[in-house]
Amino acid sequence: MNYNPWKPADGKRLRHWGIQPEARYWFCEPFRRTFIGVHAHYADFNVGGWPDWPFISENMQNNRYQGHLYGGGVSVGYSWILGKR
Repeated sequence: MNYNPWKPADGKRLRHWGIQPEARYWFCEPFRRTFIGVHAHYADFNVGGWPDWPFISENMQNNRYQGHLYGGGVSVGYSWILGKR
């Protein structure tokens, strides 16, 4: 989960909350070695009015975006045991 309730000054907005649940299948025992997973995303956002930084598009500077984000995906991973605890 993530949550950002702050309202920066000067009309800027970067407010959002989101959730990303995931279900995993472990091929060995849980939390050891290889796994596959499926996950979903949902978020509400209100973003806009940011300055002229090189990594921010012009649209983000001049417009405000508000709405919902939906998505999903699959994951594959491997867990290494670094120590006994």
